[in-house]
Amino acid sequence: MGWYPYPVDADSKLIKSQLLIAGVKVHAYGLDNVTPPKAGETKKVAALFVLHGRTNTHLFSGSIAHIIVDGRLKLDSNPELPLVAFTIDLPNHGERAVDLCRNETGPVNPFEVIDLASMCNAAAYDVKNILEYLPAYCPQFDFVPYVLGTSMGGHIAFKLASLVPLSGIIDVVGAPDLASLYYHRVINTPFSECAPGIYKKAYEELDLSEESKKRYPKALHESLSLSTKKYYSIAHGIPTFLVYGEKDNIVSPVYVSELEQLKGFPGTDIEVYSEPVGHTTTMSMIEAIKTWLYKRLDQAV
Repeated sequence: MGWYPYPVDADSKLIKSQLLIAGVKVHAYGLDNVTPPKAGETKKVAALFVLHGRTNTHLFSGSIAHIIVDGRLKLDSNPELPLVAFTIDLPNHGERAVDLCRNETGPVNPFEVIDLASMCNAAAYDVKNILEYLPAYCPQFDFVPYVLGTSMGGHIAFKLASLVPLSGIIDVVGAPDLASLYYHRVINTPFSECAPGIYKKAYEELDLSEESKKRYPKALHESLSLSTKKYYSIAHGIPTFLVYGEKDNIVSPVYVSELEQLKGFPGTDIEVYSEPVGHTTTMSMIEAIKTWLYKRLDQAV
């Protein structure tokens, strides 16, 4: 349990490879395991982008990618819809780090929420660009995009959904409503009183001191609010698996409550899984994700 890479099967037949797209190292899991199509044809492949959280690297997200793709291969080494996973280091993380202090929260980083929001934005556009150019590097495959994000990676998953059509979102302790998350963090709202919906308000309606306005400026609020509105306008049509810790005291589960309310509506595919843990990941969460994802891959055939 936690934010360290998970152990993987040392005897796995999964093949890891690497691409370089727009200067970003893209780590591929299972791409070379896919049976190529006949000459002149293309083959549909589920492309799962696994995005790590703040202060993590692709080594963590890669361990999750390995477990998920390896599990699928062990069930069927040549499925009708193969699964491949991709990971990257997020901006200012891992090999892309410039100033690690800008990834920190609290007094050490006065630009905290601006830095984190801009990294989420940049990462979403990185993945968008990779998705657009993958077919140029791998023209034999027709990629069907899915995204799995943990913590900040979960935030990015929702931003990505506002930019490109996705076939599925798996969010682990992330939030679709960053305006609310960051606003309440800046004004130090008691955790039990945090609530979603700040993205629906005009900046002038917010209760911000002059100092708070520097940390949560109008341009940031409007950018986050627009992105969240775009996402919620299409959320009902995207299969979504929400995974959260019931004792999370960093990203409150309240921020996915608006999504939870869509569960059960006609035409929606939203499922929720929770555990009595804090802001973390667990192996049982990953097993639940595998079950959810494999089922939808089988249904997509």
